[in-house]
Amino acid sequence: MSNVDRMKTPLLTSSAFTRLTLVMIALGVLFSLRLGWSELFHTSNPPPIEDGVLDMRGVDLNDSPIYYLNGAWEFYPGKLLTSGETESAEARFINVPGDWGDELNGINGSSYGYGTYRLRILVDPLVKPVSLWIKKIQTASRVEMNGESEGNIGKPVLQEDGYRPRTVSYTSTYYNKGATELDIIIHAANYDKPTNGGIVRSIRFGSQGSIDSVRWYSIGFQLVTFIILLLHGLYTYILYQFNRKETDLLLTGLLTLSVGVALLVGHDNILQLWLPINYTWALKIGLVAVLWQNHLILHLFSKFASPPVLSMPLKVHVFAVTLLTGLMLVAPTIWINTFIDLKLFLVFFLVSFAWLTYIMAGLIFKQQTDKDIGFMLLSAAGIISNLGWNVADSTGLVTTTVYYPIDILVAIVGFSSYWFKKYYRNARQNRHRLYGPMRKD
Repeated sequence: MSNVDRMKTPLLTSSAFTRLTLVMIALGVLFSLRLGWSELFHTSNPPPIEDGVLDMRGVDLNDSPIYYLNGAWEFYPGKLLTSGETESAEARFINVPGDWGDELNGINGSSYGYGTYRLRILVDPLVKPVSLWIKKIQTASRVEMNGESEGNIGKPVLQEDGYRPRTVSYTSTYYNKGATELDIIIHAANYDKPTNGGIVRSIRFGSQGSIDSVRWYSIGFQLVTFIILLLHGLYTYILYQFNRKETDLLLTGLLTLSVGVALLVGHDNILQLWLPINYTWALKIGLVAVLWQNHLILHLFSKFASPPVLSMPLKVHVFAVTLLTGLMLVAPTIWINTFIDLKLFLVFFLVSFAWLTYIMAGLIFKQQTDKDIGFMLLSAAGIISNLGWNVADSTGLVTTTVYYPIDILVAIVGFSSYWFKKYYRNARQNRHRLYGPMRKD
């Protein structure tokens, strides 16, 4: 085709317009579902916390949603105090959630060290238990309510020698009928995250029933999604065994495995609850899974581009992913956390995200001979929506209370539909080649 012919070719053909409309509708529906999900599992903001005190008198906790405990908490840097000891100690005030480095070690100081958070909540006389839902405290913690504790998560201590990190989602429950004040004490220690320590994610508060319901919804959706990913990976591997020339099936199975592992390590960190792995290996496994998840997505979708994405950039990408994987596996935890806190991992993630968006644009606007490409575009829309919301959540732009599975499920449906349609089409063509001549005879 000459340059003049290319200039005469419309930028948006009818087929390209159809594909663009499909993607925009899919993204719009997914965005609307995400907003609806946030409203369905809504977390409210209580009255403002003033000088470490939250007044919730007049609020019926048993008939209310859960609440964020964001605001100015009392903070005692370099001390692990009990409730009684805080009365005679000098307190500072610190915004929760957020890094404690400036309060702990001065402006531009590191986030290494330990300290005590305190919040007093005034309530109507309790008639049912209340709970806290702690999503992430870097990197070891202990919660007390009115002097009662359910134990340590990790081991927050004064010296690094006895310290043991652990960051999982957990709850702490208290009940004393008629109690009108909750004195919340949180001990935290961090010797692994150089620039991000303390309470870094919002703590939720509410009745035990409300907290348990929302938390187990979140964990349940993660488990269901993980099982679906495993089953999807299993049947793609079985199909690959029938036709080993279709390496894309093997890569699809590996992709679902990496997505499943990344899911279990993120959000509520279920993997640490299932397996006896420590903080360091949970961190490394999660990062490696995300790295290979992104590469496998690019590798699979690049094959559908028209013309196909050049192999050299993919070779460079897989070399970079392999190199980073090796470094992650042998590097000490502090190096890895520094890599994360400096946003270098996020930059690598965003490069993959931008590349996938570019490939998706090619699938939309360039001439396509694949009749089933619409299923891959649906899958790409689910993946881009999921990656985009993950970036927003990790950078603090949005806060996700209950894990949202729909984006990943849409991506799986798109992949599955594409491969089933492809195998059905190939089987029909083979049948025609075998029996077509016999019918003519």
